[in-house]
Amino acid sequence: MFLLPGFLWLFLVLFMVHEFEEIILIAAWKRRNAEYLKTRNPTWTPYRAFLSTPSFCCAVAEEWILLAVVTAMSWASQNYFLWYGMLCGFAFHLVALHFALTFIFRRYVPGLITAALIFLPCLLMLWIGARDLHYAPLMVALSALMGVAIAMVNLRTIHSAMPRFVRLLDGFSRGGGVREESAQTPE
Repeated sequence: MFLLPGFLWLFLVLFMVHEFEEIILIAAWKRRNAEYLKTRNPTWTPYRAFLSTPSFCCAVAEEWILLAVVTAMSWASQNYFLWYGMLCGFAFHLVALHFALTFIFRRYVPGLITAALIFLPCLLMLWIGARDLHYAPLMVALSALMGVAIAMVNLRTIHSAMPRFVRLLDGFSRGGGVREESAQTPE
């Protein structure tokens, strides 16, 4: 258990390093690939829910706060089951989204570089965590299933909330409340 407390907080750092690549590049990537994106199946179009960098940052902030709360609760209670599952969900997302979408899209997709750099450290953290926590394979599988399920539900929820984030931010910038017109503001 010597390494686990450091791994708890390292997860939050790795998450943000990965998110920074997306935050910095998605808008420019969408502009650069606009014509190509029109020719692709919308189901497999990367970042189709992306409306603006600020709205994407709101989604990232929600994810980070969720992970920080899970991390703090795990550290305080010394019960790492949910944290381990969230790390599994994050590692799964690196492969299922970034590697797979790059393969399907046949071009660079934002997040790929950091996904490639942090995937092996995530696997190492999972292996050492399972070893130090004495998790049996069934416990690893249950934790992973729960973490992947939470990550998928949360991603779907925040992606559907992005138009609301745009309206809230637009209303705030105008000194008022939420604007109810279209949230399709390009960036």
